[in-house]
Amino acid sequence: MTAQRTLHNTTQDQREQRFSLAFPRFRLARPISLAQDTGWLKRGENLLSFGTSGVGKTHLAAAIARSLVELGAKVKFTTATALLQLLQQAKAQFQLQALLLRLDRYDLLVVDDIGYVKKSESETSVLFELQQISGN
Repeated sequence: MTAQRTLHNTTQDQREQRFSLAFPRFRLARPISLAQDTGWLKRGENLLSFGTSGVGKTHLAAAIARSLVELGAKVKFTTATALLQLLQQAKAQFQLQALLLRLDRYDLLVVDDIGYVKKSESETSVLFELQQISGN
């Protein structure tokens, strides 16, 4: 047997073929290249992932993040809700700038489930401040 059998008695090629049939516009080579090269982090580029619930956005982000950690990148993975709570608490304690500087030390900040956050004026404000310091 030349092709190694995996879970559910399918090969990697068969699973990739099924995946591309289910998601025809998705190109697997792009996330793989992001996971194998830290150049996009050094250039300050962003990765945004959109899609309906349950299609694997979190799984893909976690896989890319883990691979980048193995390449030496400093990565923080958090939910949008947890990040907003942290930012708002820091702002209330007049520690927002210090927190923003700590977060800016990461090469990659993965913010999961941002679409589920209700965006009040104060939440939008602290997210904007985070984006501003990360963009520098």
